[in-house]
Parts: sequence; structure tokens; C-alpha cells
Amino acid sequence: MPTPDHIQIIIAIATFAAVIVALFGNRFWEWLDRPHITVYFDDSDTENYHQTSMELRNGAGQLIESIPTYYVRLKITNLGRRTLENAEVVLEKVEPQPVVFMSLNLSWAGQVADETGISRRVRIPHKQSRIVDIIEVMEPTQIAEFAKNKLSENDPSKVRFYKYSKGFRSCSIKPNTLSDIFDSGDYVFHIGIYADNTEPKLIKISIKYDSGWGTEGIDGMRKNHLRIKLLDNG
Repeated sequence: MPTPDHIQIIIAIATFAAVIVALFGNRFWEWLDRPHITVYFDDSDTENYHQTSMELRNGAGQLIESIPTYYVRLKITNLGRRTLENAEVVLEKVEPQPVVFMSLNLSWAGQVADETGISRRVRIPHKQSRIVDIIEVMEPTQIAEFAKNKLSENDPSKVRFYKYSKGFRSCSIKPNTLSDIFDSGDYVFHIGIYADNTEPKLIKISIKYDSGWGTEGIDGMRKNHLRIKLLDNG
């Protein structure tokens, strides 16, 4: 049978626990329910690649070229209980660093555009996923011929397309000058995933591209010319 001293101790512990719950209970449940960012990429999974045709149009909106294009993309999933608010993905650093480079937002695939014309931030509900495009590779011969034959010498995009024909570009949101275009070679992308209501997630991706273009579709491209690997998943 509890003694008076034991009863006093139990009362004191219960009172202390009630005070702790009153002061920190909401914070604890918010922490427990917080969004949780996960990143999925598998080089052998065609879900992480997308093949399409890039339509290039003139100022009047007329189609002047359609060029085969590959996208490499990440799946961002929220495994937390709360919705991930205002999530954005930023290419923060590249190794080796190009001569022209600045930190750039990457664009979400298939999302409603904001006032800039490209989706910069998204909401990701519990157990839902969104796709973010990382790099874009266009058929190099067609890009070079397009720049040579269909762009005038005073067209500011002529230099851009010539440079593009020798490598690839990050799927970044304008303005980006030429800091979104990379020569063929080996790179490590340092990418940050940020949101209003959770801690940032930092990842690294290895990109190796030899400026080639296979005829075997996505499988041939990623096996012979374009090799991507998720190095650090935070």
C-alpha cells in the first residue's frame, strides 16, 4: 500500500508531466507529424528517364524544328504525415565548377506554372510524390545544324545552341544566362531540397555524358552515353 510520501512523489511526477505536456506537447506532435523528404533515383528504372521531342518555334509561334530530347528526373516523396509546403529544388554547386555558374532552381515536371511561367515550388501531401527534372539532353547533331542553318548570325541564341550541341543543360528556371549549359564530361551536382516546414535534404548526383547519341532508345543512351548515379541521399 502506498505511503503518504509515495503519494506525494506520484503527485509531483504527474504535475511535472502535465506541465511538460502543456509547454511542449504541441511541439512534440508537430515534430512527430512533420513532413519527411525522400528521393528516389535508379539508373536501371525508366521511371527516372523521359524521352520526348523538343519543339522549337519562332517569334510568331511557328514550329521550325522538332528535336529528340531526353530528361533525367528524380522522384521526390513526402513520407511524413503533414503536407510538404512550398517545396523547391536547387542546384547549388557543381564539381568541377564551370566558368559560368550560379545557383539555380530546378523545374518541377507537369506542375501548374507560376507567374514566371515555370513551377518553382509545389505542395506534396502525405505519401504523395512529385517529379523534378534535373538535366535535359538534345540530339547533338540536330542542335548544331539548327544553330548553323536556321538561326541568323545576330541571333543571341545561336551561341547558346552551339554550346548546347556539345553537352547538356540543367533544367533550371530562367534567368540562367549560360550557367545552365555544360560541356560533355564528368560532373557532380550538389542539390538541395527545401520546404517551409521541414529540414533541408541535401543530395549529390554523378553525371557522365560523352556527347554521343545512340539509336537504341533510352536503354542504349543510359548504358552507352549518359550515366547517372545518386551518390548521397542525405
